Amino acid sequence: MACKGLKPDTVIYTTLLQGLLTLFTLGRCDAAESLFDEMMCRGPKPNIVTYSVLLDGFLKNHKIVKAIEVFRSMQDQAKGLKSNVKIYNAMISGPCKENLLDEAEELLLQMEGDGCPPNDLTYNIVVWVFLKKGNKPKGMMLLQEMINKNFSPDASTMATLIDLLLAGGGDSDYLKMIHNLASRDRKTMS
Repeated sequence: MACKGLKPDTVIYTTLLQGLLTLFTLGRCDAAESLFDEMMCRGPKPNIVTYSVLLDGFLKNHKIVKAIEVFRSMQDQAKGLKSNVKIYNAMISGPCKENLLDEAEELLLQMEGDGCPPNDLTYNIVVWVFLKKGNKPKGMMLLQEMINKNFSPDASTMATLIDLLLAGGGDSDYLKMIHNLASRDRKTMS
């Protein structure tokens, strides 16, 4: 394209990145990173879709550090671009899958600080992982926060609560939380 005097636009670059990202399992992470660097140097500026595609590819291929690096650079360099809940959920989910709970919690706090309110998926991601990894106080605190904001746990989060209740020999905290959720849901359905 460039040799014919044509300059690729953001859509072309994003499409090429998407194509490379589908090949990430074949070791194309470096090619996608090089293409993105070219885009950053030559222009045009990446848009939120470009960043979303790139972050998704890195996260799906366990390149958490690289994803966080790109995410941070997006926030520093991409004036006018604001991370949305979808990007934050992906960025929180990635570290959770790699047991990087401090990073996930930091991103959750940053999300709220950036004026991007977490949604039910955000809370289900972090509550589930904190409970599953044995951090009961943090998991229960986030679950209560989730409930206070009128979000409901999904099936995975509820199953984890029930599993922990059974494994803990009827732990009253888990039982109380399940009871509160059940009574709240009954009131909502009435």
